Amino acid sequence: MVRGLIADWRTLIWSTRADRLLWGLVAAAALLAISAFVYVAAVRLSYPFELEWMEGAVVDHVRVVLAGEPLYRKPSLDFTPYIYTPLYYYACALVAAVVGPSIMAARAVSLVAALACMVLIHAFVRRESDDSIAAIVAAGLFAATYEVTAYWFDVARADSLAL
Repeated sequence: MVRGLIADWRTLIWSTRADRLLWGLVAAAALLAISAFVYVAAVRLSYPFELEWMEGAVVDHVRVVLAGEPLYRKPSLDFTPYIYTPLYYYACALVAAVVGPSIMAARAVSLVAALACMVLIHAFVRRESDDSIAAIVAAGLFAATYEVTAYWFDVARADSLAL
């Protein structure tokens, strides 16, 4: 029944040339939002300074993981862990084992996680609606929130991977 409703809805939406043009413009805007996100994140990826106050400490956490030391231990002047789950630090350590411990390695994990979110959103909407344009628009809407979230999709934080 749901598939039938979707088919009827699509027939109504795509009924005129103006509707097709409008949906084409919306899809183009979504692709523009995705492209803008990828461009800005790629430029910021190799920026050598902290974009957010926690990034340096995230790299410290990655160094602790690479050294084989426990993340969660008694706080000291040398190292006090953040109270976040360890998955992000271990994922960053995998990348850092190849490219070296740096903010760039941690940002790369966040960037890949944000792009994976867009791919998953696209796949989910495509599967549920059987509509490629709606899937592109959904992924584009997520990308368009990059500014609203204070550009946090690609910073060295666990947020994007948690999504």
